[in-house]
Amino acid sequence: MRSIIALLLSTLMLNSCAAITAPTIKSLDSIRVVSVDNGIVSLKAHITLENTNRITISGKELNFGLFYERSLLRNGKCDEAFELKAKSSTPLVLDGNVLGFNSRFIANELV
Repeated sequence: MRSIIALLLSTLMLNSCAAITAPTIKSLDSIRVVSVDNGIVSLKAHITLENTNRITISGKELNFGLFYERSLLRNGKCDEAFELKAKSSTPLVLDGNVLGFNSRFIANELV
């Protein structure tokens, strides 16, 4: 009897873990070019992440990719701790640098 209960509990636990999905970007609320210096563009983005899981997700850092027309511009990292509450949306501020662009590209494409 104990082995049946243990099997049932472990099956429930494995099923609940498999159901966890990655948070998604619900909206890009704003993006601002902070500075352009020697081909390095400093950006600040305000985004809203949506956590559709039944559990709260928290972490010490957040890794992300910055794309423009399906091309990866730069990987970035938010070093601030965050908490995405269960079944809710959470605003976050991401700071990042993009390398290898001249100011003419930025003026024509991003601003």
